[in-house]
Amino acid sequence: MKYKLFEHKKAKRFLKKHAKDEKLLLRINKKYLEILKNPYESEFIELTSNKYPKCQRARVGNYRIILC
Repeated sequence: MKYKLFEHKKAKRFLKKHAKDEKLLLRINKKYLEILKNPYESEFIELTSNKYPKCQRARVGNYRIILC
């Protein structure tokens, strides 16, 4: 099964702002790929929200990736 990733404008700006920090971008892109492969893996936490009940969350240091 394939999933699609939509990036918020703030996330795009953040990645553009930190384009020189290759380590950070590598970690974030690695998590992007992991959560796109299998968002229901035990490492990712399901959000408990009435608005988005089936969203998954992944942590990358102080940052969060949310897949809905």
